[in-house]
Amino acid sequence: MEPDQVLQVTVTTENWNEEKFIARMSGDGRITIPKLTLDLLQGDAESLWGDVLEVTLQPVRFSQVSGEAEKKVVGSEEATAMLNKIKEIRKDLVKKGNSAS
Repeated sequence: MEPDQVLQVTVTTENWNEEKFIARMSGDGRITIPKLTLDLLQGDAESLWGDVLEVTLQPVRFSQVSGEAEKKVVGSEEATAMLNKIKEIRKDLVKKGNSAS
C-alpha cells in the first residue's frame, strides 16, 4: 500500500456494530478513526475501552468512486452547501467540547 492511497476502512466492534469511512494512511502507517465514527460504533455502550476492533482496509478504485458519482449526481452548489453544514456542525461540537471542560 502506498501512503497517499485512498482506502475504504471498515471497522467492526465486538457487538457487531460496523461503520465504513474513507481515509488515507499517515506517513508512519496510521489511520485515524473519526470521532463521529467512534461515537456511532459505541452505540449504547458506555465506552469502547478494552474492546477489540476489527479493521479492514480496501483500496478505493477510481471506477468505484465514479460509479458512486453516477448514482448520486450532486450539483456543486449542493456539495458546497453540505460541506459548509459539516463545518458548522464540527464547530458546534468543538464549542460544546470546550465548554464541557
